Amino acid sequence: MEEPDERDEVTAQVWNAIRAALGQRSICLIAPYFDRFFVPVLKQLSVAGAEVRCVIAANSDPQTRAAVRLPLMDFSKHINALPDTRFEFILEKPPASLCRWLDAIDPHRDMHLLGSAFTGVSHVCERPVFAWRRAEWADWEDKTQVDAKFDSLGIAHPAHTIGSSDDPELCGSFEQLNAGLGVVIAAGSGHGERGGGSSLSVARTQQDFDHILSDLREKPCTLRISQFIAGIPSSVIGMASNGCVFLFDPIEIVTLFDCTTSRFVFCGSSTYWRPSARIAEQMQSAAASVGRALMQDAGFKGAFSVDGIVADGRFLATEVNARHASGLGLSRIWPDFPMYLFSRCLVEGGPAIELIDIDYFVRKAREAIRSAPSLSVLVPRSRDRVLEDEIALPLTAGSIRVHCRPSPNGRRARIVSLDRIPDSTLVTPLAAALAARLGRPELVNSSI
Repeated sequence: MEEPDERDEVTAQVWNAIRAALGQRSICLIAPYFDRFFVPVLKQLSVAGAEVRCVIAANSDPQTRAAVRLPLMDFSKHINALPDTRFEFILEKPPASLCRWLDAIDPHRDMHLLGSAFTGVSHVCERPVFAWRRAEWADWEDKTQVDAKFDSLGIAHPAHTIGSSDDPELCGSFEQLNAGLGVVIAAGSGHGERGGGSSLSVARTQQDFDHILSDLREKPCTLRISQFIAGIPSSVIGMASNGCVFLFDPIEIVTLFDCTTSRFVFCGSSTYWRPSARIAEQMQSAAASVGRALMQDAGFKGAFSVDGIVADGRFLATEVNARHASGLGLSRIWPDFPMYLFSRCLVEGGPAIELIDIDYFVRKAREAIRSAPSLSVLVPRSRDRVLEDEIALPLTAGSIRVHCRPSPNGRRARIVSLDRIPDSTLVTPLAAALAARLGRPELVNSSI
């Protein structure tokens, strides 16, 4: 008799939980940006037995709007370039027009809204939000607060200082913290930026530092000024559920540095990286401590990650994402696995999640990722450069042939495959070499 596929057993547990949590419900999907990513999510909701009746979005992709025939409230049609933070404020204090629109679709008000990873309200127009995010969880993502939390947990992090952008004494922090490479400036989450390194600026000189502070004084905010440390941007993803923390292997965060704007450019992630056992233990120990504190202090449930820099034989934590973060590469190994809905059910918690042996899921996922490492990397390109299907990139240890294809908007090149794994198992140097070939030489390896 043929042995059952262990992956099928994992998938069956997750689907049973999703059906128990969302089956037979009427759903309104909340999406900060409604694009083709949500097309399979809608299909998975249908498979689970849910009826998706409409979508509320901050912005949407025209092709997805045309392909998905559902009532759509797209707030970018009413407010140009609507930022995510503004979208969340709209959901917190919804306009009467949104409530009337929902009432027309759902007159009995028995519909549930399926929240995104950033949806921070429990109800919208008197309808409950499934898997909403608590304010205490978001506090962990504030870069001006997280170092104090790291200190309380005994987690190492770069040297830093905290101060207001309009405080004259902050000007002296550059000289105090600069160890030769400059400093990294991070605004608090109340400044309205988040994710992907977009809220970080780098000052290489005192003049650069003074110029950045001058710009920020126009809208005073709390800042974290930290020492710039050359190293490997990396992360550990974990899951917190039913009082336990479950951890995946460390991953590389593929990040370039834009020499013209002094900002980091997030390009994606890779599971090819193999840190030493000592570094992996440091990273997972930090993530385990954060996960336990999130549960105990903030009642957290769901996926989270701890990001940082590996330098000089140690891991230095820089931030926490108290929400589901991409990077595991599971979609390439298990293409039909409903990861998005699984992550939302983890946040909601309740009896449905007890149907899943999360320890078993994580163990099997780790084994699958190790046996089939992958990357998800999009490198900015100059629009006037022809993108070849295959590009040979010279590296120190010999060339690597990279297969690429353009992103939907044409502004980036997606690395589809490599003909071999880099000897260092790091992808960031490869991304920098590719950026230079694609007409963006100002994008360099952030670890240099």
